[in-house]
Amino acid sequence: MDYLYKSLEEIELIFFPVPKENETFLIKKVYLTRQKRLAEYTIEDLRLMIGQKQGLDYLVPLALNHLEEDPFVEGDFYEGDLLVNVLKCQCEFWKSHASNIKRMNEVVQLVADRIEDIDLLEDIKQSILSLIEKYKHCISNTNLGL
Repeated sequence: MDYLYKSLEEIELIFFPVPKENETFLIKKVYLTRQKRLAEYTIEDLRLMIGQKQGLDYLVPLALNHLEEDPFVEGDFYEGDLLVNVLKCQCEFWKSHASNIKRMNEVVQLVADRIEDIDLLEDIKQSILSLIEKYKHCISNTNLGL
């Protein structure tokens, strides 16, 4: 994983323009985070960038490293917020990254085993379960296996 010591800008060779003074916090944060070495990413950085669909080829595998240890690992919002953003990846992502499916299936199983024991709002639990069903439907419809 030589890419861990590079930024998304260096890896993808896509350079965003410097945000103007009146740009939103989110635009400024994405701009700055794209310049950070991936080895320095926090859980929140992963959550944010995956949610913004930035660098998924590189960031989803890093997120899976954390989710395999604790599927409810938390960024800045709530337990499971990283999981939610990974589950929101489009079906096309999973189709083109079948090597991540086995890992994600293991995370999904961990979630199923632990979700009732986690102190989350019922709405968040239901959202996670709904996203898992959407993910399962995606991979079953694409013959990617479950």
